Amino acid sequence: MANLAVLSVKEEEDIEGNILKLLQDKRILSKDEIDLVLKEKEKTKKRIEEVLYNLFPGKEIDFENIFSTLANVGLVNLKSHPIDKKLLKKIPFEIADRFKIIVFEQIGDKIFKVATSWPTHPAIWNLIKFIEEKNQVTLELYCTTLSQINEVLEEYSKIKEEAKILSRTITGRIEPMGDTTREEAISSLQKLLSQQPKTKEELQSIIEKGFVPEIVAAVISFGIFKRASDIHFQPLSNKIIVRYRIDGILSDVAEIKKDLGAPLVSRVKILANLRIDEKRKPQDGRITVVFNNKKIDLRISTFPTVFGEKIVMRILEKEKRLMDLKSLGMEGLVYERTVKALKMPYGMIIVSGPTGSGKSTTLYAALTLIHRPEINIVSLEDPVEYEIEGIAQSQIKPQAGYTFASGLRSILRQDPDVIMVGEIRDKETAEMAVHAALTGHLVLSTLHTNNAAGVVPRLIDMGIEPFLIASSLNLVIAQRLIRRICPHNKVEEKVPEPLYSKVSRILDNIPKNIGLKIPSPPYHFWKGVENDVCYQGYSGRIAAFEAIEINEELQSLITQNVKSSDIEKAARKYGFISMFEDALVKAALGITSLEEAMRLSIMGEELKEQF
Repeated sequence: MANLAVLSVKEEEDIEGNILKLLQDKRILSKDEIDLVLKEKEKTKKRIEEVLYNLFPGKEIDFENIFSTLANVGLVNLKSHPIDKKLLKKIPFEIADRFKIIVFEQIGDKIFKVATSWPTHPAIWNLIKFIEEKNQVTLELYCTTLSQINEVLEEYSKIKEEAKILSRTITGRIEPMGDTTREEAISSLQKLLSQQPKTKEELQSIIEKGFVPEIVAAVISFGIFKRASDIHFQPLSNKIIVRYRIDGILSDVAEIKKDLGAPLVSRVKILANLRIDEKRKPQDGRITVVFNNKKIDLRISTFPTVFGEKIVMRILEKEKRLMDLKSLGMEGLVYERTVKALKMPYGMIIVSGPTGSGKSTTLYAALTLIHRPEINIVSLEDPVEYEIEGIAQSQIKPQAGYTFASGLRSILRQDPDVIMVGEIRDKETAEMAVHAALTGHLVLSTLHTNNAAGVVPRLIDMGIEPFLIASSLNLVIAQRLIRRICPHNKVEEKVPEPLYSKVSRILDNIPKNIGLKIPSPPYHFWKGVENDVCYQGYSGRIAAFEAIEINEELQSLITQNVKSSDIEKAARKYGFISMFEDALVKAALGITSLEEAMRLSIMGEELKEQF
């Protein structure tokens, strides 16, 4: 017969047709019963073997004979074969139950007899091929009835808690669900997500059961429930740590046994459509699921480490309502200058900050502010985090030669009014962005610098001439994210007098004419108290901003190639305040804590260390 491990769709259909033809020719099933089988197959999308056993359990011996004939395998009566428990454990219970296959006899060190009720099912041959190649053994396949397989599996289920669920195969390990299709894995994940744990204890309990598909689903659903932005599976020498990044802070949540590491990675790779056998190089993929009626995108990254592959999942809610600039924390002169720059017909606006500081969210909020039918907005992103109706959003594919630079060239032929470039990473992209800004387009992009004034020297370091920067740059913004105090439970914080005095002096010196709601002294500071709603006493994040509008004086300084400190000093004459000062104002208003504000700058850390 055909090699079932590599069947085409047509070959599979031929085998199923042969099964039905033999059943009818041998008068095991009538034409009406055959029609019923075909209708049930179309309805359930299951293979013929499963449908037959479900519809006609009383004819399983007839099915056994037909299947063994077509698959050219022998028959076995498991009732006359006492099976060693150690042999059962050669195949993890979940796989044995799913594919109705068990090991029932061993011959020497390298030959094993296995029985199944589905010998014509291609997945069985895929599984056998996988085990043989991975463990350098030979498996002899036999056919038996479904009832006999289920009796053995019932016995297996009673002893599976005594053994590690994912026990070693003959010389290695079967990676659970490694032979299933991605569509089946996604469907299974979607169903399992509904069994969401509500506490760390419930999550750990699911992990202790050792069923990898349930572990992956539970970790994901609990992470979404806890508002995590990232999920980490961190392999160590003797265990795997599950970590969540919540409101920017990474913390340990649960532990997974080390021997579940390889199956867990394989499961995630299948879900993300990655290569299971590639363990030496990093890989990137994605998984899309629906959770609580919301479409969730999981961006998957694998990374080889000395203790195994590390997995990080970035959680993106695709249909999440975008916040406006004020909701993000932008107030006063920063807001006014941003709106002014967005109304300019050309020029460049750059938002700077480290990875995960909310730069893309700020750009999306800016685009929604100016988005209207008469403006053609085109974006280049990596990835497209939020979809905005009416904006032509494009995701770059560097591996296919589609980069920010090459994409920009194409965009300029799309008659754009506004261009958003996800990130300026190299000289070529910077040159194209500056060119676009100088030729009548409004360009929005991001850059990795520590502060707003650092954008100019960074562009110069990339090879952009200072006079071009001065002519094209309208506004530079820098931002960091700080955690919001829990609105449900907060208390006033007692600040040591020396620290309070220094913070007060900084707040007193902030100009009063920059549009910020700065409270009058004495200043009061607050902190959140952890509860069931708020993690570590915080709930969500808000941005601290600083912005420099490029006026004539600053243009002159830029052409002189001055230091960033000189640019910032000049900007202070026009109402500039730093992110640290903005964060202190937010702390004095009770939006965030003083401790959060202190994390934002070297000055804040130095003040904290002194007291």
